[in-house]
Parts: sequence; C-alpha cells; structure tokens
Amino acid sequence: MTEIVEQGVKRLAIPIGPAGRSSSLARILALKGSPGWLVAETVREWRFEGVTQNGTDFFLYGPFVPARPLDSILDLPLAEALPFLARLARSLVRLKEMAVPLFSLQTDSVLLTDDAGVLFLPPEIFREIRGLRTFETNSDTFEAVNHPDLRGEALLSFTIASLLYRVITKRFPFAGASAEEIHEQARKLELLSPDRAVPELSPQISSLVAAGLGRA
Repeated sequence: MTEIVEQGVKRLAIPIGPAGRSSSLARILALKGSPGWLVAETVREWRFEGVTQNGTDFFLYGPFVPARPLDSILDLPLAEALPFLARLARSLVRLKEMAVPLFSLQTDSVLLTDDAGVLFLPPEIFREIRGLRTFETNSDTFEAVNHPDLRGEALLSFTIASLLYRVITKRFPFAGASAEEIHEQARKLELLSPDRAVPELSPQISSLVAAGLGRA
C-alpha cells in the first residue's frame, strides 16, 4: 500500500502491475467495484474508486484511511502486538455477525486504522493480485498464514494462530521453498512448539497457539 494524491486529494493506493499484463489488468479492473470492509464503531463497505498510472505501473486507489498494515504489526513485541491481533479477531467476528462471507486473509491487505478499527481491502481483488505475484512475495503475506484445506471459521482460526505464532517466535509456523512445501508442513503439523522456540513462554499460551494450528 502507498499514499498518492489524485486530483488534489490524498488516496490509499495499491500497485497492480505493469501495463504489459493486459489480460490480468482487465480482470482486476473488472473487479474494481468489489467491496472491502472498514470495521470501526460502525461497519461499512470500502471500495477502490479508480485507477491511475505511473510510468508503466498501474495503481488502484480509494478513500484514504490513516492506518498501518498488519504485516508491520508482526515485528512488534508480544505485549504491543496482542491488542492489534485481538482487534483483528473482534473485527472478523463482527463481519460474521453481519453475514459477510468469510474470506482468507493476507497480511498486506489488512490495515489497522489509527482510530482503533480494521480495514479489510477487497479480498476478490487481492486474490487476483496474488496470481500475478511471485511465490517469494506471497510466501509470508499469504501462504504462511493460510491452510490449504481449511475454509471459513476454521481457516481464520488457523490464520490468527499463525499470526500469533509469528509474533511470539518471530518466525512463521510453517515455511518452505514453495507453496507446496508449506502446505505439506501444515497438513502434517510439522512445527516447533512455541515454548520450544521461546522457552520462557507459558505452557498455556503455547498450547493455545498450537491448538489453533491444529495440534491437540
């Protein structure tokens, strides 16, 4: 995400690739009106409003929201990161209560707003953008926090546990040289227990995180 000024107004923008990828660009632009959600005191839809070009690169832009991306939260100390992750979990519960279809998360499409809210950028658009990115880009933002076989609430519980594991240990629970390798580790639950990576961690918290990842 980046900030741009379009027609004299500050906007929130995301890069969607070079002009040469015309078919991919067309698919993304066709989804321009698909919603994201801004969860704060109220819940409202958030949409990209237009597209702009800088050299050969295109950017989708929408209303500016002062915020920081979820992936920047993961490097904070545990005590500082926990309130942000709790806010994320509460926001997902509110979306479920409003019958918003559940969707997979990626760490660069979720923003923690300055007014204690959460902005979920349009998931349909980010699904298309993932298809344009390399594995190296998708590895930490998506593959490491999503289980290949889970859906709905089970998948989101896994994602929250993966984020918590990352904050505690400063590494993701599953990693590899390809998406398939990460998926295989997740299916086999090949992970280091959080309290083995961080011996001073309480066994109760370690067990809670491991359970969220599927280890009884």
